[in-house]
Amino acid sequence: MTHGELLLPAARNNWGAEKRAALENALDNLVTVDLNDKAVLSAYVEVQQYSRKASGGSRELNANDAWIVACAKAAEATLLTTDRDFSRLKAPDWPVRFFDAASFSGTR
Repeated sequence: MTHGELLLPAARNNWGAEKRAALENALDNLVTVDLNDKAVLSAYVEVQQYSRKASGGSRELNANDAWIVACAKAAEATLLTTDRDFSRLKAPDWPVRFFDAASFSGTR
C-alpha cells in the first residue's frame, strides 16, 4: 500500500529515471509487511474501530491509510507521515508520528 502511494505521485509528476531509481532503491530498503498477515488484519480492524469512535461514529479512516497504519502497528514500527488524515489516531499505542512537510522543503 505504501509503495503504491509513493510510486503514484512519481508517475503523476513524470519523475525522471534517476529520481525514480532513487525512490525504488529507498523502497527496496524499507521493511515491507504482508497485508494478509493475521496481525495486520487484526490491527486494521482495531484502527477502523478506533477511528470511527474518535470521529463520534461518523466515519472511518480512509481504507488505504488504515492499511498503512495497521502494517506499522503489526510490525511494531513507527509510521512517519505528513498526512493529517491520521490525526484522529491520538491514543498512545498508535505508531504514528507527524512531520510538517515544510520542514523538509525549507519553505517555512
